[in-house]
Formats: sequence, structure tokens, C-alpha cells
Amino acid sequence: MAYIGRRYRRAVPEHVVPDPGRLTAPKLSGRWRVSLAAFRARLEARRALREEQTALLRIGEALASARPQDGDGLRDALAEVAGHRSAAEAVQDAVSATLLEDRADYAMASPWIRPLVIARGVAARCVLRERLQRVRNERAAACRRLGAAALEQSVAIPGEAAASGVAARAARVRADTASSQAEALLAPFGGSVLPRPVFCVGREVAAFSKPLAKEVRGQLLPRVPALTGLAVGWWLASTFTDSRFSATLHSLGIGSGPRRVMSSGTLRALSFWLPILAAALCSYAGSRLGALVRARYAPGTPNAGPEGRAQDDGVLPRGTQTCALNEGAKAMACDTAVDRERP
Repeated sequence: MAYIGRRYRRAVPEHVVPDPGRLTAPKLSGRWRVSLAAFRARLEARRALREEQTALLRIGEALASARPQDGDGLRDALAEVAGHRSAAEAVQDAVSATLLEDRADYAMASPWIRPLVIARGVAARCVLRERLQRVRNERAAACRRLGAAALEQSVAIPGEAAASGVAARAARVRADTASSQAEALLAPFGGSVLPRPVFCVGREVAAFSKPLAKEVRGQLLPRVPALTGLAVGWWLASTFTDSRFSATLHSLGIGSGPRRVMSSGTLRALSFWLPILAAALCSYAGSRLGALVRARYAPGTPNAGPEGRAQDDGVLPRGTQTCALNEGAKAMACDTAVDRERP
């Protein structure tokens, strides 16, 4: 390898710079060393950024609690943090209310309905706790933005959070230094130590893996209609047969298998058409159930106000329209009901 490197250096003139994208023998070991140093620099930059975000969070929480008088430029950020805090408190109150409601319903419910009361409460609190976690994350992000705005405007930071301001500035300097160092190390190689063909191959592999995963998932994990068709086919094969002799033996307890006799033509027809019909019915039921759930719980569902209840009862308010959507034909028919005054 050293001999090849010496011949390569003698063959290439000094004023000719080899393409950094090619995997040449003299630069192979240097690429790995540079990649390791760049990885360490980027790791240090990420660590510094995490420390900066932690310090900004502390600053934002301190400012939100202190409400500084000289922070006129932070009024919007403070209002945003206060809004997220109010939303988190409201969700916590809702969690407590669901627990009280479950206790009251559990005391009055019948014994056989109490498990449903427990399941309802657990599901409701799971949804509320997920919402609470999302609101808390949004409040933390708002506190970080508040802390960054305070450092940018040089607002006086109260209490022990003043040390967090110094730590945030120092972490930002370290992150910028580490990022510049990584860019300087990778600059002779075009911004990456890997050759350019590697990125092309990686893109093609990623593009090929998506349809491959889709096909593998469809083959290894069949859907519910397919499983229904398989179950119906197994039931036919284990229940009916076209051999009277084997059915008689199975009825007498000799061996195990189907005990009911059916003609060969009927059995073949059922074995072909009944699984298809069962899968089609299962798919249709699933699609109708999904449409019902979307129509009931989608964000565009109208509120159950007085007009909505009047329409549900069959009474149409003055000047309103009733629109019936036929999902099978994908057509909408709109009928307008207007009260007409007598002359």
C-alpha cells in the first residue's frame, strides 16, 4: 500500500489537486481520522446546545414567575407562557374531575357495569394526560423562547437564574466553536468524508426500502379481510366434505375431520366464493365503521346546538339546508326547506 502511495504521488504533479470525492489510497486513512475528529466536534456541539436549551428553560421559568417590570419587549412571550400555564392547569383540573365523576358513577352503577366505568375513566385520563404532556412541552418551548429573547435584549435576570444566563452564553460559544471546527475539518473533503457515490447509493437504497417494506408488510401481516377469508376457508374444510365414507367414519368417532357431506360441485363453489364474500363483507363493514367514526369525531362535525338537535329530530330551521351524502355513489343531494307565508 505504501508503494502504491509513493507511485501515486510521483505520478500526479504537485499543482494538480485530486478529487476529494474519490476513494484514493493515500487519503483513505486520513478520511477515517478526519471523520472521527469531526464526529467528536459535532458531539460536543450537540452537548453544548442541550446545555444552552436547559439554561434558557431555567431563565424563561424564572422570568415567567418574576414578571419583570423592565421587560416591555418580552410582553408577548410572557403572555404566551402564561397562556400555556393556564391551559396546563385546566387539563389538570379536568383529570381530577374525571376521577371524581368515576367515583360517583362507580358508587351508583350496577356491579356488571362497574368495569365499564373503570375502563371509561382510565381511557379519559390517558387522553387528558397526553394532552397535558403536549401542553407542558409547548410551555417549555415558550420558556426557551422567552429566555432567548431576554438574553438578546439584555434584560436583568432575577435570582439564581442569572448564572444560567452566563451558562447559556458560554454554551452557545462552545457550540459555535465546535461546529466551526467540524466544518473546517470536512472542508478539504467537500463537506463529507464519504465519497459522493456512497450518498447516491444510500439514496437509492432508501428509495427502494420503502416499497420493499410495504410489500413485505402486506405479505407477512395480512389485513383483517384476508384473515376473515382464511378463517372461513378453514371452517369449510373442517366442517364439510364430499366423501360419505370419511364422514361416516368421523361420525362414528374413527379419526377426526369433517362430519357433514356435501356434493363436490357445491363444496368447490363454496370454497371459492364464500371466503371472497366474507372478505368483501368484512372490508365493507370496516369502511362503513371508519366512515361513521370519522363523521362522528372528525373536527368538522357540527356542534350539537339547538339547530343541530332540531335537524336530528327532523325539524328544519327556517332557511337552512339539509345535505345528504351518499358515500357509495359519492354524490351529494341538497334540499332547501323554506317556510312560505300564506298570501
